[in-house]
Amino acid sequence: MSEMFFVIKVFIFTAVVVALMQIRIGDHNIEQRSQNWLHSSSLVQVLNSVSIGATKAVTDGYHFVGAKLGGVQNKSESKVATAANRKPSSFTFHHGLDIRHELHQAKEKDEEEASKASDELKSEL
Repeated sequence: MSEMFFVIKVFIFTAVVVALMQIRIGDHNIEQRSQNWLHSSSLVQVLNSVSIGATKAVTDGYHFVGAKLGGVQNKSESKVATAANRKPSSFTFHHGLDIRHELHQAKEKDEEEASKASDELKSEL
């Protein structure tokens, strides 16, 4: 029961805050003024530059680790490919589309051959 009371209390508090933020002072309401203040704050500018740097660091780290793991993966794929006497292939999205296109063409060809065989049987009867 206390959980339900907490949810109701938070809902009412949120509704009151949203209603108060709509009070208009001059040309702008309180919500617009606080949003402008947050966007122009020096703390927000510092946090924004830190987040951009962190995103760049994570992206660079991801690519570095991917390149290292990709090199190991390619070596193992080439060993398997040499052992199986086949060319290594990567299954990308486009490769999957090529396979689906080839399957579609094969299905159409089979349907045409089945239709021809059916016509030949009908003509014999």
